[in-house]
Amino acid sequence: AIEGIGYGLQHCFIWPGDDLHGEALMGTEAYPYHDGWHGWYAPAGAGARGLVYGGEVYAESGWIDHDLQRYAIGGRVMLSAFMLRTEWNRFFETRDDGSHDSLTVGTIDAELGITMTAHARLGLGLGVTVTDDSIGSESGLCGVVALDVFPLKPVVVHGVFTYGSVGDFGTDVMTVRATVGALWRRYELYAGWQATRIGAVTLDGPTAGLRLWF
Repeated sequence: AIEGIGYGLQHCFIWPGDDLHGEALMGTEAYPYHDGWHGWYAPAGAGARGLVYGGEVYAESGWIDHDLQRYAIGGRVMLSAFMLRTEWNRFFETRDDGSHDSLTVGTIDAELGITMTAHARLGLGLGVTVTDDSIGSESGLCGVVALDVFPLKPVVVHGVFTYGSVGDFGTDVMTVRATVGALWRRYELYAGWQATRIGAVTLDGPTAGLRLWF
């Protein structure tokens, strides 16, 4: 049933040149563009891999201001049409008096791939957002839109939008990020931009990191 849903939805967005041969793209190659494949997603049982799971982990750092930096780790695991994703951002601020402050913003979510081709995947999901600082921790529900594009070797494009609220007062938390990377085997070096808005405060700036595909 899941395979049938995936096969129907993936035809909403077909990349020019994709030859599906009537097969739903419910698996992955070992990593994007592996063994001559023209993306990451592949029919289960096809190519050198074609398994129903795959994923990636990454670490990155971002610059927001001369006294405010961001560090993050995250990862995703794909299980057929579903994706489990998490990301944790740590913001460090150095005050004028030399003291330090920090804020953690994390998300855990589950996504369903509504369109999947070898070249692209668009996912929609629901999850939980968590914030933690010196005052305490808060959490709440969030919605997620995620896009992966594999236009041509070795380029990888990622985009993520999350929106939700945390705490008893329903403080809005929104994150928008976009990166472009280059692959060498399983390793992707990427750079882009991330903006996180908490209430009326926006923390945004360039980001760069290293991603490992599996």
